[in-house]
Amino acid sequence: MISNCVLWIFILLLTAVGDSRQDCILPPHPSHGRHVPYDLDCPKGSQTAECQGVPGTSVHEGWTLFIKCDIGYKAHNNASDIPIVCSGGDWSPPLSSCVDIEQQRHGTCELPSPPTYGSYKTLAVECGLNNTTLTPAVGSLVPLACVLVYNCDSGFTLTQPDDQSLTICYNSAWQPPPHTFSCSDNTLPPTEPSTSKPVSPGCALPPGPTTRKYCPFRCKGCGSLP
Repeated sequence: MISNCVLWIFILLLTAVGDSRQDCILPPHPSHGRHVPYDLDCPKGSQTAECQGVPGTSVHEGWTLFIKCDIGYKAHNNASDIPIVCSGGDWSPPLSSCVDIEQQRHGTCELPSPPTYGSYKTLAVECGLNNTTLTPAVGSLVPLACVLVYNCDSGFTLTQPDDQSLTICYNSAWQPPPHTFSCSDNTLPPTEPSTSKPVSPGCALPPGPTTRKYCPFRCKGCGSLP
């Protein structure tokens, strides 16, 4: 009996040592905002401390938070769209802050609408997206030097006057402008410039003499005119 108890204790110790999962502590809420749990972690109407977001509450591995900012404020680097996950006792990525929208607009660019039959990818490092592959929503603000790489759906070809496939946020504006990117249908024949000569509108007849009339060139029967 004693040996069995010792064996069970040994197994429990091995399980505890081998379990690398660590709980996380809910951080303080950001100024002008709050962090909220993922809907699947907290049933609607749950009043538990972790579901109410009480700072200092312990939550299990995999617990997920999102940033919600007050009106007039926005998560720094558009982090409101990025899940913050408890992993190994830490929050990844770190909790973001809420900044004034008007102040954030200086030195940033607004993500444009993608072209019809096309899309673009944001380069995570250049756009300050904490190495996530998620593309923020249209209208989100991204920092200077953010790069967008355009591409088109299958059957369409990207066209741009300078044959560019990317644009960069420079001096709070996209260079080249997003509206210059479009996707052309490959099934349509290419448009060729017209080689036909334009039809001359002709010349206006000048005022005629007061005592005589003039007739058109090669006009027959002009001899009968006075």
